[in-house]
Amino acid sequence: MRWDAANYGGYASIKEPCDCLSRAAACEWAKDGIRTNVIVPLAHSPALDAWIKNFSAEAEAFIATVPQQRIGDAEQDAAALS
Repeated sequence: MRWDAANYGGYASIKEPCDCLSRAAACEWAKDGIRTNVIVPLAHSPALDAWIKNFSAEAEAFIATVPQQRIGDAEQDAAALS
């Protein structure tokens, strides 16, 4: 299923560069035995929470496609920012 890309610019403008940088680093540093990893969790944000509230049926269908059947919490699932 493909989701509406409206109001998706902020998320896309952050996620894709992270993915590309991770791929580039993996290619450049692999010869030195250095591995890369990137974690870009689907996490709660004010915009996502508003979407869930305003489009609950669509949000429920989307969340059902997420392997853990939930929206992540960046601080609980990865680490708190300091």
